Amino acid sequence: MRYRRIAAVIIAAVSIATLTGCAAAVAVKTNAPVVAAPSATPTPTPVATGPTLRVHTTCDELMPAAIIQPLTGANLSPVAREHTMNPTGYGNARVGSLECEWSNGKPSGADGSVTVYVTVAPDATRDGFEYFLNGESGGGTPSTVGPDTYLVHPSSGFGGFFFLTSGYGASGYIVGGAGTTVPPTASQSFLERVYGIVSALPAPDSLWKPTPDLRGTTDCDGLATADQLAATVGLVSARVSKSDDGEYSTSLFDVDRQVGGYNCIWTSDGPSNADARVAVLPGGAVYASQVRTDGARDISGLGDSAFIGGDGDLNVIAADGWVQVGATGATDDQLVALAQVVLTNNGYMRG
Repeated sequence: MRYRRIAAVIIAAVSIATLTGCAAAVAVKTNAPVVAAPSATPTPTPVATGPTLRVHTTCDELMPAAIIQPLTGANLSPVAREHTMNPTGYGNARVGSLECEWSNGKPSGADGSVTVYVTVAPDATRDGFEYFLNGESGGGTPSTVGPDTYLVHPSSGFGGFFFLTSGYGASGYIVGGAGTTVPPTASQSFLERVYGIVSALPAPDSLWKPTPDLRGTTDCDGLATADQLAATVGLVSARVSKSDDGEYSTSLFDVDRQVGGYNCIWTSDGPSNADARVAVLPGGAVYASQVRTDGARDISGLGDSAFIGGDGDLNVIAADGWVQVGATGATDDQLVALAQVVLTNNGYMRG
C-alpha cells in the first residue's frame, strides 16, 4: 500500500473596497479589513496497524494477461497464493512482499497443469541471497540480463529465475504437470520482464513493527532449549532435525529475519519417535486466523488469545505476534507450558 502526502494549499484573499466621494470632487479612500481564508487541513498520513505491502508494483503490472499467456502457451488466471499452515509460512507476506500466482485451473503439478509464481521481497540482503544461491535451493545459471540474475532452465515442464537488485530480491517459476512443455525461451523472457520492472522500482516502504513486539530469533535455542523441551512436553534428548534455513527456509532469501521469524522441529534420540515443533512470527497475528479450522478450541489465560486447531497444534496471539507449538502426544497443559516458555524467550510480558 502506498501513502501520499497531500500538501495543504493556503490561499490568502484580500478584499479592498474603494469608496468614491462626490463632494468637492475629492476622492476619499477607505481600506476594508484584510481577511485571510482558512487554511486547508492537511490530510493525515495513514498509520499502519498491521503488515503492509512494501513493493511499488502489482501482479498485473508485472505479468499482464497479454504477456503471461504467450510466455507460457497457456490460458492462465490470477489466483490467491497459498501458504503453509504455520507462522513462518507467512514470512514473505509479513515483511511486505508481493506474492503472485497464476494458474490454468488445475492443481499445481497435476497432469496438464501450468502454474506461474512470482515473489518480490523488499530489503532482501546480500547474505540471504548468497546463502540461497549456494544452498540446496539455488544452483541457477548466471544470466546476462543483469548483475546477480540467474536462470533455472526448463526441465520436464519447469523453469524460472531468481535475482537480487537494489532494495529487492525476486524469484519466479513456471511449473507444468505431466504432458506440459514449457517453451525453451520462457525462463529468459520471464526474467527480462520482471527484472526490468523490479530493478527500476523506488526503495521499499518502511517495515511495520508493533509496539510492544515479540523479539523473534535466528536459531532454535531462541525458541526453546533441549532442557525446556524435556521439561514441558517430555521430549528427552531433543536434537534439531529441521530449521528455517537452507532447503527448509520458508521465505525468499530468508527475508523473514527482518522481523525474527523462525521455526524448528526437534526429534528425540530416546526410545520413541516423538518430535516437537515451534514457530514464531513477530507482527504476524493477523495471519493466525487462516489456520483456525472448524473444531478449534479456545485456550484461556495464554497470551492475548489462543486456540488449538484441528491438527492439535496450539496457536498463541501475543503482542501482535503469532506463536505455534506442537508435540507428539502432548496434552493441552504440556503445550501451554511450552508456549509459555517460547513467549518468555521472545520477550513477551503480559500487561
